[in-house]
Amino acid sequence: MKKKEDILCFLYRVLCFLRENVQQDGIYLLSRRYDSKIGKRDLYLYKVADKHEQELTFVTTDLLEQLNFNFRYKK
Repeated sequence: MKKKEDILCFLYRVLCFLRENVQQDGIYLLSRRYDSKIGKRDLYLYKVADKHEQELTFVTTDLLEQLNFNFRYKK
């Protein structure tokens, strides 16, 4: 049970971080990798440059519309 709680706490922290650091309609890459400089795994968030958005978009607006997905976050 403790491991499940730890995973949910980690997910909550990631979601809070994303809410504070991404802008709507932006394309981002979120990566978790080992960083030899700090000697541990960490999360990295990258903003995709406009010229690369088409090729790096994983979930497109068209796909969301096909799924009838309409999510708008309100603070």
